[in-house]
Amino acid sequence: MSDKGGLIDRIALNCGFIYISDLHYIEEHRMAVETAVSRIPPEEACLEEWLSVISYMFSCSPELHSAEGAREFLLEMIRGTEK
Repeated sequence: MSDKGGLIDRIALNCGFIYISDLHYIEEHRMAVETAVSRIPPEEACLEEWLSVISYMFSCSPELHSAEGAREFLLEMIRGTEK
């Protein structure tokens, strides 16, 4: 992980992952990722960072206009992976 401590690094670290690429295995770690994201207030990252995480994890680029909306979208996407 990078030393910058960006949002994606923070989520991966809070999940106990060594590599951010572990976030691609969302179905196996859904509860840990949901908990990690839920604990980060939306204002602690800019809209672009939230969108970057969404893009990285789910390969989509939604048109969202606030960090709060992007965080909620991310949580909905994570919850949608539940089996």
